[in-house]
Amino acid sequence: MTAYEGDQPVYAALAIKGRAMTETPEGQYHILRRVEDETMDSETLGVSHDDPHGYYLEHVLYTQYFTDDGASIHYNYWSSDFGDPDSHGCLGLSEDDAAWFWNWANVGTLLNIHT
Repeated sequence: MTAYEGDQPVYAALAIKGRAMTETPEGQYHILRRVEDETMDSETLGVSHDDPHGYYLEHVLYTQYFTDDGASIHYNYWSSDFGDPDSHGCLGLSEDDAAWFWNWANVGTLLNIHT
């Protein structure tokens, strides 16, 4: 991920992106909402915890949603495969990188996503 101010890059980080069956959506988006510390629970999407695609993750920090169905940028403490596909469609970052993007962006910030 690279943050730009105008046409100048100001910060870059490796992110975990979506796997083949749950790819990160490409295109132009805006940050819709932000949650500083939350629990992500697949059951809210109708996927049980014991399903291979299920999850229950507490204290997910710096979540910035860019789609209505849950794709977001956030701290990814349960994996360190940064730069590889290993998510359900989100862009997962180290804590330091997620904090940087949290402090830099706001609701409405434009995202151009291409993986």
